[in-house]
Amino acid sequence: MAGARPSDNGADVTKKMDPRLDAAVYGPGGLLSRAKSQFDQSPSGQNATMVQGQQMLRGLLSDPSVMQNLQSMQGAGMGLLNTPMAPNAFAGWKPRR
Repeated sequence: MAGARPSDNGADVTKKMDPRLDAAVYGPGGLLSRAKSQFDQSPSGQNATMVQGQQMLRGLLSDPSVMQNLQSMQGAGMGLLNTPMAPNAFAGWKPRR
């Protein structure tokens, strides 16, 4: 039986869900029937917009010129990250009284 497991003393213990939730989960228009209809409509879990975006990104990332530009930006960013900070000329400055 689903949800049944042996206990320490050898007796079977069955866990049950709150009966007030049975209709919401198992009934018509419940969670399981809505999940099944959603899966039947889209077995991959993606809608048309998601598929279109995935195809667009695949096209961009397979374009050699786009990849070259991305690598160029990555190199520029790493160059900036590896540059030491300029000293602060105003670090020791105090206002006159």
